[in-house]
Amino acid sequence: KPHYQVSAADRGVRVVGRDTKFVRVLSRDNDRYHYGLWIDNDSGMLLKMQMTTPQGEILEQLQVTHFYETDSVPISLSDVRGVQQPPRLLDSRNQQEPRFGATPQWLPDGFTLQRSNHRLLAQTRLPTDHFLYSDGLTEFSLYIAEGDVQSLPNLGVQGPESIYNVQSQGLAITAVGKLPLSTLQRIADSVVVSAD
Repeated sequence: KPHYQVSAADRGVRVVGRDTKFVRVLSRDNDRYHYGLWIDNDSGMLLKMQMTTPQGEILEQLQVTHFYETDSVPISLSDVRGVQQPPRLLDSRNQQEPRFGATPQWLPDGFTLQRSNHRLLAQTRLPTDHFLYSDGLTEFSLYIAEGDVQSLPNLGVQGPESIYNVQSQGLAITAVGKLPLSTLQRIADSVVVSAD
């Protein structure tokens, strides 16, 4: 991706006793997080991942703790058709086009709209416009609801999944994603309601 600098080292540290290649994915700006990936030399499987802020603070780390290779798929994993699925949190049949006419005027370079809809949120039944944006590596969601109905205070929390909520133009605007808080704030603060 042009918005990331990718570099690879032939040798990474050993993870769960296996040799790895190390791949570093650095944001070319400070509008997104950086990633470190340790990939198994033999299988190509991701064994470890670190997500860090542009300043180097580790926000999230995932690591395989045991790794076994077999020649065949265990019978218990070969047929999942009979496994009961969890309930749907969102019924896609009840989605409609966004209603509030609000869109962000600024996005980090490379982010494009993947989908948008109007729906009732699962837990609160709050009528909300939802927009999903991605740059191909990470994504964020933008939720827009009537300001007098949504009860979240103005807030911002940075972490592996940052959140920023603001009341503006009679709307509650919430941005959530694996992006720095300052990026989500800039996106949400740029939302305007069209005159149509």
